[in-house]
Amino acid sequence: MTLEASQWVFDDSVDTLYNTKRHVAESAAEVAQLIAQQLLSGHKIVSAGLSTAHSLAAMAGVKFSARLEMPRPGLPAMVLGADNATFQVLCYDQEASAAYVRLIESSTSAGDVLLWFTPAGLEYGTDKVIEAATDQGLNTVWICSGTAELSALSTPPTYTLQMSAESACRTEEAQLVTLNAICTMVETSIFGTVSG
Repeated sequence: MTLEASQWVFDDSVDTLYNTKRHVAESAAEVAQLIAQQLLSGHKIVSAGLSTAHSLAAMAGVKFSARLEMPRPGLPAMVLGADNATFQVLCYDQEASAAYVRLIESSTSAGDVLLWFTPAGLEYGTDKVIEAATDQGLNTVWICSGTAELSALSTPPTYTLQMSAESACRTEEAQLVTLNAICTMVETSIFGTVSG
């Protein structure tokens, strides 16, 4: 029974990644091209995420500012967030998205690229974040689950990369692989191919 369960998890993950690739590969390549262009024009990458997806945003910041596949100079990237006390003050009787809206307004510039990650079933406040980023002149990329309600947004993001997953675990796995693909394409576009 344990071996069957283990094999099912791997099979489900592979199926999810295959289906996600079919749905987002072209858009992910376009996002990577946009990011490379904006970086070469002097802008930065800003990443943020709700709940457990904030860890993906933090990984995006590290992958862009440090390295992914090759030694190279860091790229301008920052993760929007704050310690718990600051975050609570920023929210002050509002939902968490209010803190991100304030951070976007105070920490970003027109032309920057926002990577906004949300976990399955927790897309609350996305509309406010995308709207604030768009008003600020940012290019917005929403990396979300297969259950996200795209029609609920009054301001559409520049790109939406919707994973072919409904569960939180499979969504996060697909988001990570999509992030790695984008980082690899940006790195290769700016610095050339990985030798080896």
